[in-house]
Amino acid sequence: MKNNSQSNNDNINPEKIPGIEKEFTKPSGELPLASAVEAMGKIKLSEGLDCSEVAEDILAATGGEGEILYVNSPPGGFLNLLEENKIEPGFL
Repeated sequence: MKNNSQSNNDNINPEKIPGIEKEFTKPSGELPLASAVEAMGKIKLSEGLDCSEVAEDILAATGGEGEILYVNSPPGGFLNLLEENKIEPGFL
């Protein structure tokens, strides 16, 4: 995903995000495939890194075992991501 925002919004309290209070699905307890973990360890983080390409590389490393979950921005809009307790706006 590419961040089209020029600055972080440090004034947003993540606790005020609608729905954030909902409980997440509990982990299944299954460990990821070793080939997926190895592929994740080879990722070179850089600005403009496309996470869909990373996901495809990891899936390929597993021989196609697993699936990619997609999250898309609303038409004409952007996604705001919560990362390290800060809102990162402007993702496509």
